Amino acid sequence: MQSEIKKEEKKEEKKEEKKEITVFMTYIEGIIEKYTRDNAHLIFGEIMAYIRKYCGLDDEYYITGSYVMGLNNIKEISNISVSVSLKNMSLILKSIEKFGKLEQIKSDEKGVIPKFTLDLTQFFTHNKKYRDLRNNFFIEIFQNSIESGFPNENFSFKTMKESGGITKDIFDNYYMSLNKLLQWKKELVKLNKDADKHIKDIDDITKAMKIKYFKYKNKYLKLKNQKIF
Repeated sequence: MQSEIKKEEKKEEKKEEKKEITVFMTYIEGIIEKYTRDNAHLIFGEIMAYIRKYCGLDDEYYITGSYVMGLNNIKEISNISVSVSLKNMSLILKSIEKFGKLEQIKSDEKGVIPKFTLDLTQFFTHNKKYRDLRNNFFIEIFQNSIESGFPNENFSFKTMKESGGITKDIFDNYYMSLNKLLQWKKELVKLNKDADKHIKDIDDITKAMKIKYFKYKNKYLKLKNQKIF
């Protein structure tokens, strides 16, 4: 009798889990459908906001890398990386581990750290706007400590907040500032981590920052000449 009850309970659990997965994935499909193809950074931003609320994350996280470049129209993106605290990683695994893949990766600086990957490729390629692309679309979430950060303490949650190295996007997600991203990329080059890729990104970021600087400078001079201030 008890074994039959347990079987029924397991069946109900599986039904609930299947329903939960369907709701989660349907919501993500809806986000992808909302935006045009050249606004992939907005898709990832809204998905991250959904994950943040779904898992109940606090403010000990920030988005890094290509997301920042996408926001600044430096390049089109197909993935983002997120740095989270131990507490937030625990909340993520508790809530959405079933939707992705958890692995332990080697880090020369920290030994082994957890990485959670949410593969979104099937949802993008099922959408007619992205069917011709061969990209893999995903979100990578890395666990870092509050004090130490990666690759050093200059990129810890504590230091980033104190130095103004993080800001918020339109979805209220914390993300690394462009200037801080430039510093981060330079540190990774020193460690010889995908150096060629980061050197190219450094070049693109530097060019974008120069363009932005001259744009604001010209705007300022124009207003000054008009004696607005």
